[in-house]
Amino acid sequence: MIIHLLTVDDDEAVRDLIKESFAGETGYRISGIDSGRKALASIGKAPPDLVLLDWKLPDMTGQDVCRALRADAHTAGIAIIMLTSIDNLSTKVESLDAGMDDYLTKPFEILELKARIKAVLRRKVPWLVPSRILEFKGVVIDPASYKVHVHGKDAGLTKVEFEILHLLAVNADRSVSRAYLESRVLDLDLARASRSLDVHLSHIREKLGQKESRRLETMRGVGYIFSGDNTGA
Repeated sequence: MIIHLLTVDDDEAVRDLIKESFAGETGYRISGIDSGRKALASIGKAPPDLVLLDWKLPDMTGQDVCRALRADAHTAGIAIIMLTSIDNLSTKVESLDAGMDDYLTKPFEILELKARIKAVLRRKVPWLVPSRILEFKGVVIDPASYKVHVHGKDAGLTKVEFEILHLLAVNADRSVSRAYLESRVLDLDLARASRSLDVHLSHIREKLGQKESRRLETMRGVGYIFSGDNTGA
């Protein structure tokens, strides 16, 4: 699973510092943007898992960016950590009220930043917890072994198929957009990722079988939903 961290900060040194700090860690993709409007446009196309958001941006405040993300159903669940040189209680309260998940003042220690990132991701991105087995009537998803059992039998999913289904299942009964699936699981360019996702979803449905494949619904213009309820006979 690829975890995408986006730094929104007009200070190039800050963006470079964060990118370099994760250079030796696998499973992360780090990108940076220097303005709020550019960030909203980029996030709308391919939402990251977590945004490190500066309070003072050249075109809008970090709080306004956060409110815009929280107001959109496709981006409302993204983890957001505010990074700012402003260290007073009222600003912290305003930021948290705007929807921030955490708040860290500049200058910050890289080790503390990493710890806060990982803590927020554990809360917001549940598939990062490998020991959590997901059980539905007829379907058991085990991230530790990358196995999916349908009525007791191994469905034989590939690693990528498992990651797609797992991501949908941890968001059971909530819609997940195509862009989110493609950016989280498929490390390809946009056109190839879109074609590949359709193929993988078709294989997943086939391997789940006629009954359990009904759990995986396509929502036109929205994305996909994995139903956690019993699908019936």
